[in-house]
Amino acid sequence: MLVSQIKKYSSVSIVGMAKNTGKTTCLNYVLSKLKDEKYKVAVTSIGVDGEEKDILYDTLKPRITIYAGNIFITSEKHFNEKKLNAKIIHTSKQQTQLGSLITAEALSTGQVILSGPSNSELIIEYINKLEKLNVSLTLIDGALDRMSLASPSVTDALVLCTGAACSIKLDQLIKKVKYKCELINIKKIDNTILNKINNIESGVWVIDENNIEKLSDSLFYYNINIEISDHKNKYIYIAGALTDNFIKELNRNRNLDGLIIIVRDFSHIFSTPQNYYKFVRKGGKFMVKQSANLIAICSNPVSPDGYNYDAEELRSALATELKLPVYDILKEQ
Repeated sequence: MLVSQIKKYSSVSIVGMAKNTGKTTCLNYVLSKLKDEKYKVAVTSIGVDGEEKDILYDTLKPRITIYAGNIFITSEKHFNEKKLNAKIIHTSKQQTQLGSLITAEALSTGQVILSGPSNSELIIEYINKLEKLNVSLTLIDGALDRMSLASPSVTDALVLCTGAACSIKLDQLIKKVKYKCELINIKKIDNTILNKINNIESGVWVIDENNIEKLSDSLFYYNINIEISDHKNKYIYIAGALTDNFIKELNRNRNLDGLIIIVRDFSHIFSTPQNYYKFVRKGGKFMVKQSANLIAICSNPVSPDGYNYDAEELRSALATELKLPVYDILKEQ
């Protein structure tokens, strides 16, 4: 069922909430189920993934298995270490710390370490290039704490991987996942306001029905000792990162009813759950220029620290709380 959902899109990010939450297992599962499909599949990552041992825990971890006909993008170093036959399609002029980026087509089944483009902009560029190679689906493997990869400006949809590695207590794990999902699912601003800010690339702005005013070039330079008055139907658009300190200062106001903060997308929000929910309780609201498309959760009941949950209890608890499809990939295989 997970694979049938993924096949509806031309690009999907598989992102982990933490290390060892099962995203590599999820990617390997999806690739194995797609190996006999007639349309082309491509895969790459932000950051290094597929290494034989987990750097933090020194535990064996799954490598990325590529099938004949798959296209993959990795660094020159890791291309030379691949355990499969492949035909090079393109070599980038840009140099990374691990050499040029190699785009290749697998001629046999084998394993590879993925170390692809280093940022979201390059990922978008490569996705566009892959479409010209008749690639129907591009899978992007996330890296630790790189949620910007899941930005809706990068891929059409995302799968979020979570599990026991995020928390030793199930109730705390559920809270963490619920908060992350709330951020991902923040709604898009209406077109009236969107048209006013669509071409703004930087700065902090205040917008109402009649006016738009620039407050600062950045929150980092803005005096955040803010008093909000007459804020009904008033918007604050932050073209860069929304910081926790800014939300904390806004929360000093007794009533924030009608105040709406707009950011580019959920990956630009850097707030603790405490300050985020306090802002909402006081009547404030968060909205985005571009909404994301979270299609599924994958759960991993095992932690490298030696504890684990009952797999079905974890999957069921997440599904009940989040109202999203939740898959235990180990059980699916």
